[in-house]
Amino acid sequence: QAKPRAIENGWYEPELPVPVLHLEGGIESIARAHGKLAASEPRGTDAVEFYGNRFNEYLVNSSALKNRPILQAMARWLYRVFFRSPLLQNTPERYVNAYQGFAKALGQPEERIWDALVLPDVALRMASLAFRCEVAPLFFPSFGCSSIIWNTGSASVLHGRNLDYEGSGVW
Repeated sequence: QAKPRAIENGWYEPELPVPVLHLEGGIESIARAHGKLAASEPRGTDAVEFYGNRFNEYLVNSSALKNRPILQAMARWLYRVFFRSPLLQNTPERYVNAYQGFAKALGQPEERIWDALVLPDVALRMASLAFRCEVAPLFFPSFGCSSIIWNTGSASVLHGRNLDYEGSGVW
């Protein structure tokens, strides 16, 4: 069994049955260290690229929107104005700063990071709205997930995510 590898602000144990990343420090330094590690790993950006590009791929490949750039542009606008922007506007500044640092350390555009963060969690909401309208039969929800954040005491938080959405094998 390989020994844990020291990284900025912690250590990484890639050889466990599920790779484990241990990071300590403030949210911004943790995000930078996470981005730096992911950027150095083979396929370390796969999940961000998958989710960050997923909405555009869906629009381009959707039978309802394929070859309809005006409808695709409208769908992008609706998603950003009614889903992504409200979530980001209500995100505390320290987390926005952390995501910006993560994006920079990872070498990915911030827009892709925002989409990768928001899209898996709002996709079910978008699907539920689609199923209340005439266009619904043309849209099929294909992902969504559940997660939990547990405050275990002073300065200690556990985050778990149920990997039951499309792309869970990407990382």
